[in-house]
Amino acid sequence: TTSQDDDDDDQGGGAAASEEDHGRRIDRETRKVALASQAAVFADILPSYRLRARTTAEREQRVSKEVLALKRHEEALLTAYQAYLRLLGRAVRAKPRSPDLVALATRCLGLLWVERPRFNFCDQVLRSLAARLDDR
Repeated sequence: TTSQDDDDDDQGGGAAASEEDHGRRIDRETRKVALASQAAVFADILPSYRLRARTTAEREQRVSKEVLALKRHEEALLTAYQAYLRLLGRAVRAKPRSPDLVALATRCLGLLWVERPRFNFCDQVLRSLAARLDDR
């Protein structure tokens, strides 16, 4: 019975390993869809002009609720966009592990450059694209 139990463990381990691989594939695909979706959303919602962060003096000034809500929204948008660009930058540099992720990240950066070439962090977008062109 001991050898039979060992055989059962081997079969179970193989199934668990294939489930783990399947889970990784789904995670990879989900990540790619999320990256592409974020690029499309940012291309749609980013204004065509630069947003300016408030100075310390401006933060201390009293403003209406509407102005305060708008400024907070702009700051949150800039923070989320900058984090997304960092994520794309890391994805572009992930060459050996995932060439399809590199290609997708490059397409996302290209979309953002074409759609919003003057928005904040445009230099970061261009640097990431230029670094990718150097690799070719």
